[in-house]
Amino acid sequence: MKTNLNFPATSLKALALLTSVALGSAFAAPLISAQSIIVNPIDDGLTVKVWTDRDTGGNSTPDYRVGERIRLYAKVNEDAYIYLFNVDPAGKIDMILPNRLQGGASFMRANETKSFPANGAKFFYTVGDDGGYGINKVLAVVSKNQLNLNDIARFKNNQAQFADVQVSGQNNLAQALSIVVNPIPSEEWYSDTALYNVVSRTGNAPSNPNTGGQASNAMGSVVITTNIPNAEVFVADRRAGRGSITVSDLAAGSYKITVKARGYADYVINVTVSGGKSVTVTANF
Repeated sequence: MKTNLNFPATSLKALALLTSVALGSAFAAPLISAQSIIVNPIDDGLTVKVWTDRDTGGNSTPDYRVGERIRLYAKVNEDAYIYLFNVDPAGKIDMILPNRLQGGASFMRANETKSFPANGAKFFYTVGDDGGYGINKVLAVVSKNQLNLNDIARFKNNQAQFADVQVSGQNNLAQALSIVVNPIPSEEWYSDTALYNVVSRTGNAPSNPNTGGQASNAMGSVVITTNIPNAEVFVADRRAGRGSITVSDLAAGSYKITVKARGYADYVINVTVSGGKSVTVTANF
């Protein structure tokens, strides 16, 4: 899926809003999601919430038909710099914010809600199908200090309105961002994600040019919560992260969930994931 940046009498190809990149088997590569790597586990520091205009709670996965307009929203609890990224189903990454258009600055005030595009902007985003159909992920990262993202995204020249991202694939983005934020004290950065689903103009998901012509099935997710912050979480025997996390982009099927905490017996459970739905696992020791 791609979004088109539309100006009066002009149409510029722009952004796809963060999508899953699990094509074929969900475990073709080690399971490393942007969310599980860079979501800050501390709840009493800087926070951000990101959502789409069809999901104000930011907890569901609304459908958008190709050609429909879409708007993103974000809110921070403290003054901070915000960065928005996207990955389309083909694995291409774009940086939505900051950009050089109206309202494209990255600084936000405490308790401010900001829309992208901004209200009154002379352009809008529309959902396209360049990157395929399926679940899309929007990633917001906030920091009390400006982040140096030169190794991740750069503007080609002074006329470029959006920066070109230097990495491809969600795993590579997560790893690159973790390098940027890890030197920063944990209470000074945070991230959040929002999901939505791109469907055809008729509301169906036709054959996807990026998956060999096969129809794209909606991915599911597993929400794992635990009372041990440093517990290690494994999905199908692959490490997914630590503590309470959400593992997205899972193809429908059965998965073994293992939570390991030092000094305790492993918590093991098998769950069934359905397309477009979430399963919750509670592992309290």
